[in-house]
Amino acid sequence: MLAASQRQGAKGFSVSPGTRSLPRTWKRFRRRLVFISGLILFLALTFGKAYLSMQVVLKGYQLEDLKREIYLIKRENEQLQKETARLKTPERIAQVATGRLGMGEPSSEQICYCPPEAREESGGSSGSASSQTRAEGNSWLVAFSRALQGWLQDEGAGI
Repeated sequence: MLAASQRQGAKGFSVSPGTRSLPRTWKRFRRRLVFISGLILFLALTFGKAYLSMQVVLKGYQLEDLKREIYLIKRENEQLQKETARLKTPERIAQVATGRLGMGEPSSEQICYCPPEAREESGGSSGSASSQTRAEGNSWLVAFSRALQGWLQDEGAGI
């Protein structure tokens, strides 16, 4: 009798005639849960893709702005280099020296040549080693400045 009231399930398990493996409401709930979870996942992925696409577009605009700014800075740099080259020309320097500063060509009495021995003797009296190294590269400039200092001292003593 007990055996007659039980029937065989799908996998060989015995199931009572009044019970089911899952009630219909639970199956419906599970289907709805899977559908809603899938829908939420789909919406999240869609919004995520839209957000990332928008970020790509915004970064593209920023990149274009930076490229334009780099272009403008390069043009300004080129203009400044041209202006620097124009201002460094010897003709321009001579024009400023004569026009603004009132300088003129030195007369033959104002030019003083120093022998190399005199430069070597007075070389260790002032300045550091780095300035002396720089001065050696511009020996004519050092000689000129020393001659100018001597001339100014002579002029100052005569007053």
